[in-house]
Amino acid sequence: MWHSFLNYYVSQGILEINSDDDSCIGFITVMQYYFLVIESYGNAEAKRIFEDGERKKLPKDLLKRAILILDIMNNVESLEDLKIKGFPSDLRLHKLKGEFQGRFAIDINKVKGWRFTFVFEDNVFKSEKVENYHRG
Repeated sequence: MWHSFLNYYVSQGILEINSDDDSCIGFITVMQYYFLVIESYGNAEAKRIFEDGERKKLPKDLLKRAILILDIMNNVESLEDLKIKGFPSDLRLHKLKGEFQGRFAIDINKVKGWRFTFVFEDNVFKSEKVENYHRG
């Protein structure tokens, strides 16, 4: 899973790896073993994006943002951490109502209707889904 993110970040110019610097490897090891807070996936699309950096249903132009949001979500300790100054203000973390009661959502793209939906219990994200729930 982590190698997929590394490869994607390097290929997009987001991350540069210096072979003489072991700090990147140490950082990834810490992130992988101590901060993993996405416990389960509610659909294959979320798992595919997180583990492989690929998408099937999500529009291609939203993939980079989706990966970055999942990375942020996987490295917080509480929902309140998503509201800290410095995180993207347009994440729009909100509780869902009606048939989705008990779940939360974070926008990938509000206009196109794509978002991550999830249950947050015991400081972990559960049943993480990528969906456009306004369109069915």
